[in-house]
Amino acid sequence: MRRSSMACRDESAVRWSLDLRTTKGEHVAIEGIGNFAFSEQRQLRLVREFYHVELLRKIIA
Repeated sequence: MRRSSMACRDESAVRWSLDLRTTKGEHVAIEGIGNFAFSEQRQLRLVREFYHVELLRKIIA
């Protein structure tokens, strides 16, 4: 898994990628971005994930 991140005030974004094998032996590479927002008390208040849904369906199918 590869990761990189950026932070700005109360938000951060993390770019990630995974290389997986399905139960059928197929190779699947998924990349995505997670966006996180924090409250003034440093509690997580929002999470958004962006990735290619069809590739993820290959893994759970």
